[in-house]
Amino acid sequence: MSYREENECEITDKCPFFIDELAERPGIAVMYKKKYCNGNYVECARYLVIKELGLENAPSDLYPNMLRRADEIIAERI
Repeated sequence: MSYREENECEITDKCPFFIDELAERPGIAVMYKKKYCNGNYVECARYLVIKELGLENAPSDLYPNMLRRADEIIAERI
C-alpha cells in the first residue's frame, strides 16, 4: 500500500465541496486535495463536520481550513 492510499480520506468521493464547488477552480481543488484529502484529512473542517454530524450538515461554503467554523457548527448541533 502506498503512502497516498494510507492517508486518503474516506469521504473525498462524496464531498460536494470538491465535486461541485471547486469544479471551475481546479488549481485550488488540487491544493486542498493534496493537503487534506490525500494528506492530513483529520484536520479538514469538512471531514470533522461530516464525521460528527453527517454529510448533509456540512455547508457548501465550509472550506477545509475553516476549523474554527467547524467547531462552531458542531457545537451548535450537539
